[in-house]
Amino acid sequence: MIVNRVASLEGTDPTALPPLYDIIDPDALERLVESAANGDFCVEFTYCGYRVTIENETGVTVAELDTTPN
Repeated sequence: MIVNRVASLEGTDPTALPPLYDIIDPDALERLVESAANGDFCVEFTYCGYRVTIENETGVTVAELDTTPN
């Protein structure tokens, strides 16, 4: 799901992106989300220039990182 969203935003095929497991352990992420399903949680990480946020209330959001210098 995350790779597909980023690929869609990038206008590319998901197989053209690096594997998600190079960034984060998907099995560990799934266990974390499942174990915290009854409480508030938020997990954030970057993937291919996007901030991926997983929250129990809003689900998964993918937003481009702001690379504008301050």
